[in-house]
Amino acid sequence: MITIIRGTARRLLAVLDRRVRGSHRGAASPPLVLNAEGRRLRARFQAGDLAVEYVESASGGELDSVPVALEALARVGGREDTTVDIESISLDRTAVRWRDASADRLHVSDHPVICRSASTRRSPTSPATGPA
Repeated sequence: MITIIRGTARRLLAVLDRRVRGSHRGAASPPLVLNAEGRRLRARFQAGDLAVEYVESASGGELDSVPVALEALARVGGREDTTVDIESISLDRTAVRWRDASADRLHVSDHPVICRSASTRRSPTSPATGPA
């Protein structure tokens, strides 16, 4: 799991402006891959021949890598700088949790399988997916 603040989500979307996010007409946008690397957060986005990488200082924490749908980041980008938890719940699903206007929010999105990660795990309430 990676925890960011909503302001980080806004900055990531600003880096991936509409031209980048809208460059795949008719197809779902590839996920943004977030990597927590000690005291840095690295975000990587690749669509065809286009690649964007963004790095910023983070508060530190465990090493982790989580793909997240751009639409999920767009949903969390409110004015308050509350925390956003981003967690892989299977190889092809990511859950994003945040608090908005005193209500807990959850967005679960599907994405193409990027790679196997030690942090990828199944949600205790979801069925197993993928080959057994």
